[in-house]
Amino acid sequence: MNTEAKPNNFTDYYKCIWSETYSNRLKNVVDTSNDAATTLGGFHYTGTKAASAVDYTYDSNGNVTSYANKNISVIAYNYLNLPERITVTGKGSVSYIYDASGNKLQKKTVDDVVTTVTTYLGAAVYQNDTLQFFGTQEGRIRPLGSSFINDYYLKDHLGNTRVVITDDYNVSSPILETNSYYPFGLQQKGIGYTQVLASLHNKYTYNGKELQEDLGLDQYD
Repeated sequence: MNTEAKPNNFTDYYKCIWSETYSNRLKNVVDTSNDAATTLGGFHYTGTKAASAVDYTYDSNGNVTSYANKNISVIAYNYLNLPERITVTGKGSVSYIYDASGNKLQKKTVDDVVTTVTTYLGAAVYQNDTLQFFGTQEGRIRPLGSSFINDYYLKDHLGNTRVVITDDYNVSSPILETNSYYPFGLQQKGIGYTQVLASLHNKYTYNGKELQEDLGLDQYD
């Protein structure tokens, strides 16, 4: 499968060879594009990969339990088949706590010696016990000093956040970011716009799901 999507330079983003087992489960993926400027993630690797290499392993329920292309050595699941702990070789781990209905209550990321705890309390999201924002139907409300700022999400017909605008007068433009997506959720690089302040970055983009970039996982949940 080839995809030519790089702006102003028609170098292949994707040039993948897919291999499956007889059970119709993905066995490995080889990306032969070798373009270091692309950031599609998941399928790049160092060295030469044999056709017999196993990139993905599964449990009896069909859940992926390891993912070699991202150096994920172990993915453990709870009784709801939700990921409970993800271990990335050489980087650390991400663990999750859910309620009985499967709603995410906490995410704990251990990256080398740094531990970050994200807590989800209804519409409120805290990081290391510091309030980050409240989610609303229109977007989010985030603290700024002793007051609060409203950010508004403009969505397309699929619920994807395409534009984030703000009433924060401390930024250079009321437009905080714009986003465009491939059909499978990857953000198109070189097309969108994001202001440089990391604290303003909205992670609830594709289908309104949270983009979790911890340890390079780049997954939506």
